Amino acid sequence: MELPVVDMVNYLFDHGMREEEYKQIVEDEDTKRPSNCHALTPVVCNAQIFDALKIEAKKTDSHMKEVSKDILMGATIIIKSLTALDKIA
Repeated sequence: MELPVVDMVNYLFDHGMREEEYKQIVEDEDTKRPSNCHALTPVVCNAQIFDALKIEAKKTDSHMKEVSKDILMGATIIIKSLTALDKIA
């Protein structure tokens, strides 16, 4: 990896991201799910099943939804990057 990229990655993983930077990324067209790619849609728990869960399980489910959003956003960026590279190739 190029040194400037390594420095950026190290800084981001060491210090995290400011909320306003995260909001910019979330709202950017490049990070939004393509409309024809249903596999990048977050999984939602059935409402009746969710209501039957204990409080701790509900908290865990909510936390995992947030993690899932970030993973899906990362996957979207990777897929869009691969699509752009495929067009170039």
